[in-house]
Amino acid sequence: MSTAELPASTGQYLASRTIAGPGQDDCWLWTSKPDRDGYGVASLGGKQWRAHRL
Repeated sequence: MSTAELPASTGQYLASRTIAGPGQDDCWLWTSKPDRDGYGVASLGGKQWRAHRL
């Protein structure tokens, strides 16, 4: 599955697991458990994706 094939609900999935900073260019903080390298991980379409790639 490429990122072009991800479901439309991907945005909702990510929004429910992040907190956006107050500024337009601020980072979004991952609120779910990170992987062993400290990255947020999302499971979509039977595959795990690092959140920053979505």
